[in-house]
Amino acid sequence: MAGMDMRTRRGLATLRQIHGRAGIEVLDTLARTAPELSRFVIAFAFGDIYARPQLSLRDRQLATVASVATLGHALPQLKSHINGALNLGITKTEIIELLMQMAVYAGFPAAINAIGVAADVFAERHAAKEPKRAARSPQQTTGRRRPRAQKHSALRGRGKSP
Repeated sequence: MAGMDMRTRRGLATLRQIHGRAGIEVLDTLARTAPELSRFVIAFAFGDIYARPQLSLRDRQLATVASVATLGHALPQLKSHINGALNLGITKTEIIELLMQMAVYAGFPAAINAIGVAADVFAERHAAKEPKRAARSPQQTTGRRRPRAQKHSALRGRGKSP
């Protein structure tokens, strides 16, 4: 961080707090094509605006999710900010309720699309938490199993075994 101005240092710290490594990776990718824009986002958006003490990061992230949802065309950014909201402790229920509220101001299509993005984020985060499942046996993957009634009768000795 040597050689960085205070706005950039503050912006990077705020960005990491909200988005973690994923936020840094997005701006690193942007910097390969548009380095100045990446610097503006870090210094201005995160270093000057997000870092202001008048609102909590939680409140700022709720406002950001609502604002990006109302745009209706910034779905990758919405996904990023929904993840950021979850990182800050905003609940799924709060996010869905916020997005439903946006139907009043942005219209149903924008709200429905935003809720679809939220559902994708929730599913991705849930899948990332699930332990890897053991490999399935050939019998499980082919779906060949005895019907339940026959299986139970065979176990009880009353039916013919296939």
